[in-house]
Amino acid sequence: EAELVAVLGEHDAVGGWQGDGLSSHAQWISRRTKFTPGDARRFATVVAQGDRLPTLLDSARAGQVSIGLVAAAARVVNDSNEAAVADVVNCCTPAQALRVLSTYRAVAPQPDTSDPSDSAGSGQAGSGRADVWWRQWTDRQGRHRVDAALDPVT
Repeated sequence: EAELVAVLGEHDAVGGWQGDGLSSHAQWISRRTKFTPGDARRFATVVAQGDRLPTLLDSARAGQVSIGLVAAAARVVNDSNEAAVADVVNCCTPAQALRVLSTYRAVAPQPDTSDPSDSAGSGQAGSGRADVWWRQWTDRQGRHRVDAALDPVT
């Protein structure tokens, strides 16, 4: 599959799939190779993100990870987290890696889009403060439980 991704990448680079009324590389892959549309989208995703996935594609070529895991990683990888995502995929079982990658977007730090001039002189970073709470209780089995959301400084 990793070799197929390389060939499909070359094919995409020269625009070989364009024409004949096709709307995407994935559609061409599905029609010409008889892969299911889902598998074709997976290959097209990896091809499109290939330059951001060098470590994982090397692992795929070595037979250490599947293209399915590489495709899942392609949805969350960026220039700053490629090594960390590759570590997760290489160190976890496939099921664990998919669980981590599926929740990554919910817990990933978001880029700061606030204007620094908005908070100048206010002593706070940003105009608002996230909800902060700390709840603790003992459950029916006698275990102490904590549910918390804290600000970044804390």
